[in-house]
Amino acid sequence: MRAGRFFTARAQANVAAIHRFQVPALTSSTLAYAARLFLAATLALTAARLLGLTNIYWAAMPVWVVIQPHREDMALRAVLRVAGTLVGASIGIAALTWLPVPGIALTVALTAAIGVGIAYRIGTHWAYGFTLMAITIGVVVMPALGMGADAIPLALDRVACTLLGVISVTAVNWLFTPARRAPMPPRPNPHFVQQLWLRMAAVAVLTGGATLIDAHFTHPAATA
Repeated sequence: MRAGRFFTARAQANVAAIHRFQVPALTSSTLAYAARLFLAATLALTAARLLGLTNIYWAAMPVWVVIQPHREDMALRAVLRVAGTLVGASIGIAALTWLPVPGIALTVALTAAIGVGIAYRIGTHWAYGFTLMAITIGVVVMPALGMGADAIPLALDRVACTLLGVISVTAVNWLFTPARRAPMPPRPNPHFVQQLWLRMAAVAVLTGGATLIDAHFTHPAATA
């Protein structure tokens, strides 16, 4: 019964959010905002290509997610994206270097679950770094296991693209982004321990299982 009420409430909240969503009008400020994002993405992609990076589209991704309505939030998100990427990539490289496949899968599962759990517990802009840590370890480990990619160049590529995107979007938009006039609002929803553990368990099972499956099809003997 509780699960049914929870999913019903979530569905109703999602429907209400859809009804509240409105496409912004094409005003001069909206067009200028879009032009700045386009410029930042173009600069990041161009720099990544000139530096010979492999996955240059990674350089544009921070442009769309680091930008924020207030300058302080944008700076915080930029720092946390780089920090989370560095930590996740470092854990992934260490696991691939020193652990067998089951240990790698366990490391991915724990890192992702802990990152998601802490991010959910914090529930504000400060959670972003832990979210990126959970994402980045999968980005590094999965191609290394499934496609035989070299983990260290892949991780360095990810970090370099992240830095380029963060620097580009911050440099282009800093002067046009207003400062925050009030403190950052607190977490909008209360913390539910049951939901926290359910999310962490689900993430651990999914990421750990996916890592084992990925490795099994590429290195069957390692998972036997």
